[in-house]
Amino acid sequence: MKPLLFYPYDVLGIDPGPEQSGWMLVRATGGGAAHYVEAGVVPSRGRDFARLLSRFQLAAVAVERPRWHAREASPVAMRAMAQQLVETMYVAARFIERVRACTPPVHCLELPAAVWRKGLLGNGQSNDAAIKRALAPILKLPKRTNAHERDAGGVALAAVRLLANKGGAGPYGQSEFDAA
Repeated sequence: MKPLLFYPYDVLGIDPGPEQSGWMLVRATGGGAAHYVEAGVVPSRGRDFARLLSRFQLAAVAVERPRWHAREASPVAMRAMAQQLVETMYVAARFIERVRACTPPVHCLELPAAVWRKGLLGNGQSNDAAIKRALAPILKLPKRTNAHERDAGGVALAAVRLLANKGGAGPYGQSEFDAA
């Protein structure tokens, strides 16, 4: 199976948030392998994301797709969670819109957290420490990264593996993304 892109290539992972969004740039080196290049956090509003896109020669951008997870909570807490989810979905949609307007065009992938976390850890319900333990040796992360950056790294790694797989069978098959 031929890869979609020539190696090495860069993938930008985005973990959108209502106030700030984490990002991590990884370099795909072949066969679904990748390593850390750079990471950071940008304000979710404003022109910082556009500047970030123009800084790199990107082959793909992967954005975590927010999803509602019903929890037992008070109505006030549920309303606050719903408001935060709506704001995050808006931010994610704006990022995706900007990526799709890029010239030259880049692959744009939308990945639910449960799917990339399941591919990384074997389950969709994971905590920040488990993600850090799993990503650090794979991407060779520096000692200091924050949770937003690591989530963005997980999204980017899932995109690298998906692109290497071309959406076929395996832990990041397209059918899994469609089902999630």
